[in-house]
Amino acid sequence: MYVVDADLRIVEASAGARRAFAGVSPLIGCDIAEALRRMWTEPFASEAAGRFRDTLLTGEPCHQPGTVQRRGDIAGIETCDWHLARITLPDGRLGVVCHYYDLSDRQRYETALHESERRLLALVSASSDVVFRMSPDWRELRALVGRGFVSDTIEPHGDWLRRYIHPDAHAQVMAAVGEALRTRGALELEHPVVRADDTVGWTHTRAVPVIDDDGEILEWVGTATDITERKRAESLLLEQQRTLQSFYDSSPLMMGIIELDGDRTIAVSGNRAVAEFMGVVPAMLPGRTGAALGAPGAFERMWVEVYRQCQRDRAPVHFEYRHTHCALMRWLSCTAAFIGIAGTGRPRFSFVVEDVTERKEAERRVFEAHDQLQSVINNTPAIVYAFDLDARFVMANAAMAELWLATPAEMIGRKRADFMPLHDAERQEANDREVIAAGTALEFEETSRLEKRAIDWLTTKFPLRDATGRIHAVAGISTDITERKAAEARQRLLSEAAEVLLTTDDPDAMMLALFGRIAPPLGLDVYLNFVLDENAGALRLASSAGLDDVESALLARMEVGAGLCGQVAHSGQPVVVFHLQESTDPRAALKRSIGLRAYVCHPLPTADGLFGTLAFGSRTRDELTDEELVFLRTTCTYVAASCERLRLVEKLRDADRRKDEFLATLAHELRNPLAPISHSLQIMKLAGSHGLAIDQWRDIIERHVQQMTHLVDDLMDVSRISHGKIALRKTRLSLREAIDNAVEASRPLIDAQGHTLTVRVPPEAVYVEGDLARLSQVFANLLNNAAKYTGRGTGRIVLSVERQGGEVVVGVTDNGLGIPGNMLARVFDMFTQAERDLAQARGGLGIGLNLVQRLVALHGGSVVATSAGPGRGSTFTVRLPVLPDTLPDEAPRAAIASPPASARRILIADDSRDSAEALATLLRLAGNEVHVAYDGRAAVEAAARLAPDVVVLDIAMPELDGYDACRLIREHAGGNAPILIALTGWGQEEVKRRVQDAGFAAHLVKPVEHGRLLAMLANLER
Repeated sequence: MYVVDADLRIVEASAGARRAFAGVSPLIGCDIAEALRRMWTEPFASEAAGRFRDTLLTGEPCHQPGTVQRRGDIAGIETCDWHLARITLPDGRLGVVCHYYDLSDRQRYETALHESERRLLALVSASSDVVFRMSPDWRELRALVGRGFVSDTIEPHGDWLRRYIHPDAHAQVMAAVGEALRTRGALELEHPVVRADDTVGWTHTRAVPVIDDDGEILEWVGTATDITERKRAESLLLEQQRTLQSFYDSSPLMMGIIELDGDRTIAVSGNRAVAEFMGVVPAMLPGRTGAALGAPGAFERMWVEVYRQCQRDRAPVHFEYRHTHCALMRWLSCTAAFIGIAGTGRPRFSFVVEDVTERKEAERRVFEAHDQLQSVINNTPAIVYAFDLDARFVMANAAMAELWLATPAEMIGRKRADFMPLHDAERQEANDREVIAAGTALEFEETSRLEKRAIDWLTTKFPLRDATGRIHAVAGISTDITERKAAEARQRLLSEAAEVLLTTDDPDAMMLALFGRIAPPLGLDVYLNFVLDENAGALRLASSAGLDDVESALLARMEVGAGLCGQVAHSGQPVVVFHLQESTDPRAALKRSIGLRAYVCHPLPTADGLFGTLAFGSRTRDELTDEELVFLRTTCTYVAASCERLRLVEKLRDADRRKDEFLATLAHELRNPLAPISHSLQIMKLAGSHGLAIDQWRDIIERHVQQMTHLVDDLMDVSRISHGKIALRKTRLSLREAIDNAVEASRPLIDAQGHTLTVRVPPEAVYVEGDLARLSQVFANLLNNAAKYTGRGTGRIVLSVERQGGEVVVGVTDNGLGIPGNMLARVFDMFTQAERDLAQARGGLGIGLNLVQRLVALHGGSVVATSAGPGRGSTFTVRLPVLPDTLPDEAPRAAIASPPASARRILIADDSRDSAEALATLLRLAGNEVHVAYDGRAAVEAAARLAPDVVVLDIAMPELDGYDACRLIREHAGGNAPILIALTGWGQEEVKRRVQDAGFAAHLVKPVEHGRLLAMLANLER
């Protein structure tokens, strides 16, 4: 055997190959074509080299059996048998392996054997069935004794071929005759003949020449033996052999015969599957050892041991093993059997090998899937199990076994009652029977009671069936829903608690009802609800449960920061203490003294701070679960929200009450000026007939109209500040200027009440950044407030100004009615008035101080009220930031004199006839031509007819409102549009914006001062 590489150079050669190529040196690396030319004569050498190239390129094996050629190197004839096959070399390239068998000696042995057989056949020819004689040239049959097999011939004749030989064998027989004549040797062949009964038979014919002394052939003498039955048997056997060979060659199983020679295996035969597995062609198998076929040593030794076992036990051996071949791992299923002792004297064995790699891989996947499933089952937190029809365990996962302090193996064959209370076991077995009866999966809720706790399960059970469909077991998967059911119970408790918290307005009753719902399921014995008393800086026990009188007295009051509840109030964080009786914390001493073992306290926050704390305690439990703690935290959140709700409800009620008081006060304050106005008007009507002067009554009307205007202005200011729509005109100003304006504005009321006013202002100027009008309004309101709530003729009011660092402090102090302590925190709220002696009251809406607080805040300052109590006067202190003194004073403002209005044509439109006529009269008295309309459409028509210089329009008019009337007047007038002024009772910013958008030149709010209107007309005219 030798191997050539992809370059057709010899790379490996066995010892036999080296002997065959003895004349080629060096052999390794020599081109195969050159080596063949040195050995063989042409054209055979070139043809053989071409075979190597074809096999390398196409991969088709080449077999040249019985080749007889002349050797060029030894000048002799050689007979050989050689096989070519393509292989993959270790370097990954392709190559060709050649198995070469020298048959020369065997050919010589066969020739000698044939000669010996010729003599032997001549010796036994006399005993053959048929004897015949032929002429030397085989043209004439001289005699034939057919012995009943074929017809006898006594007379010579030349038609023997047609008469005795079957037509299908004519050519074969004549060819054999021709060869015998040529070689002067024996003729021998098997062929069909026509028997005496005209049927076809078979003979084995042999004829030898009879030669005289001169070497001439005298005749041919032959015999023909009837082999018809043998041929039939051979034909049947051949068919069977072909069938077996076809199965043998085409079978995917590797099959073959092997002989054992000591520690070696020698192939006798092997089918195509074996050859492919070994990487050779089938013809290369016979006679080759396992090592020669490339089998690893371990592989060879294993098979030797198997064959020896077969011979020893006289029984087949079956086994499977994993084999690595050509870098591929394959699983093989093998069967070996002892056949007997061969003619060689060696034991002979058959083998059948099946490649079961795919089956093994499938089994591996099944095993892995089973292991994975088993791993999932054993690692799932759910319990998985199965019971047979006798209610005995046939399977239990690790979670199931752990639950009952056993192993899965220990549970097999046992019943539920061996692990759980009988009642639970019987109930679960009844569920199993229900599944069997239904024949389908069902879901149940089941309970297992352990030593210290009970577990609730959500269980799905389903029947297991055998191959016939019969139910043989019930399997189940149970998930622990204990916590879920507990959570559902807590959720129900929370819903009930929410219902309690939302359906009562009594905090104490609310807490008692709530505790009654949640205490039993949680094992609670005590609750403590402390409320924060901000004035005292301590906690007051507002409500509780589970305490006796002595314990309630001990816990009635607690300082913030002291004890567990005080710590919660101080830090705003909850406190949880378990095993309280073992605690050495001094803050827990009081709770230990009342027998508590577990304690939880939470703050109750509100939007404004802390309402109080809520604590729960147990005298029977040392610990609570995390879920229970969450539940209590949620409950405390609900309670805090409910307390906040109750607080807000109370505030709404208080605001509603103050709103009602305000509306009543507003009605009272509006009626008060209406009465003198009404009376004065009546007196003025009668003055002419009685000769009375009307100046006094006109002053009364003007004063009370100003009072009503002041009330409305205060309301509008509060609304503007609340909505962020007030704009301050801040400048650097001397605070004395604002003080002087306030004193001037308040002096009439102070003097009318008979009070003494003392103003203490430092001689040096104090500058602030502010709106002069608004600061004057602040101090005037404070002076008016002091004048109203100080007894007539006895009042002493002091207004003081003092600079303190970067602030100026303005105080207004009186000796009047004073303010109760419970009102000090609310005195600046809207619509708030302390209870007053009606005899001392001077009216008001309760918004003046709120307006003061808001305006001071807009200036970056603060205002506080203090009082020693009822009847002891009060002080209002305003603090404002001051500006540096080094800046120069502002230049004095130049007085703006209102120029007299020239006579103009003016149109007034207002659906209020009294208001329209009154305003028209005032403007006529100023020398203007005035016309009046009483709705928007009439105003548009009058403007088109009169072409006025100025049109004063009310906004809320019928037919056409003031906005639309303004637009139409402007459209009709074109470039000669009059000056349009909006006069309305609405002063909101939105109204001002709409007035500007509609095209008005100015906006006035009713009632307008006569002088201001004339000044505006004069400015607009300019």
